Amino acid sequence: MFFFDLESPEFVSQPVDTTVKQGDTATIECQIDALPLPKITLLRDGKALTPKDGIEQTFDAATRRLIITVKNARVDQTGTLTCKLENPSGSTEASFKLNVTAAPIISKGLTDQECQLDKELRLTIVSSASPQPTVKWFKDNIELINLGTKVNDDTYELVIPNVKSEDEGVYKAVVSNGLGDKESQCKLTVIQSTDLKCNFPEQQTIQIGQSIHLECHVTGRPQPDVTWTKDGKEIKPSDRVEITKKPDGTCSLTVKQTTSDDKVN
Repeated sequence: MFFFDLESPEFVSQPVDTTVKQGDTATIECQIDALPLPKITLLRDGKALTPKDGIEQTFDAATRRLIITVKNARVDQTGTLTCKLENPSGSTEASFKLNVTAAPIISKGLTDQECQLDKELRLTIVSSASPQPTVKWFKDNIELINLGTKVNDDTYELVIPNVKSEDEGVYKAVVSNGLGDKESQCKLTVIQSTDLKCNFPEQQTIQIGQSIHLECHVTGRPQPDVTWTKDGKEIKPSDRVEITKKPDGTCSLTVKQTTSDDKVN
């Protein structure tokens, strides 16, 4: 009859922390000793890994070498893994960190915006990267220093609480880490409701042959078009009719040498 001394499991060499780029393969090796050979379990956060986790293990009984393989590594596999050995004589475990790095990707970018004057504007992007990226914001290619906030792990915002006309322009977010960068941009148009103020009375009486001058002021963004009408028909410029519009929104209609046809019905 033969008797064998039982040996509780031990790591002759332990698995080491490993960093791998997303999409590449990571191989972590260690050597173990035990009699009888131990049951080997890989865990993360106290739970045994399953095939869908994408982490495989192979054990060579002759060399007592354990190989842990991560194929097509994903960022969500980042974390602390534990290798647990068990046989009738006892158990032991060793932990190591798996760090999967990735260049930034933008899953939700900026889109062109229209914002009412004096209202709040929020520009939002959703981006993931490992290690965590830095995000810089630009307006018309000039960096906006100390602006922009991180809402959560992958959402970033630029907030303009009280939009003014000078805020109009092209905005850009640049997301970067040591592996690369991505950017997204949008055009902001500041709009304002149209307001029309007429600086003349509803009724005027003049003598035939005299000129009449009517003036109004219009505001709005974008600058609204102004059409003058008489009895529902558009008035167009002519030798006698002069229509002007200034950049500040001042509009005028001048009719020279009025005739009886200029009377409003």
